[in-house]
Amino acid sequence: MTWKGGETAALERLEHYCNKPVLKYNDTRNNLLGKDYSSKLSPWFANGSLSIRTVYRKVSPAKND
Repeated sequence: MTWKGGETAALERLEHYCNKPVLKYNDTRNNLLGKDYSSKLSPWFANGSLSIRTVYRKVSPAKND
């Protein structure tokens, strides 16, 4: 997986992860290899490009609007 910094890259990764891999999270969460085996969002959390609130809003039901 290629890492690219910044908020735009973080939001792209979040969008990718929420489209399909997150649906199989319970099956793949303990695997380490490959871009779809975990969210791989940690680098963006660490440098402040992505917040937990943003992820929460993305994965939570529409009641958060």
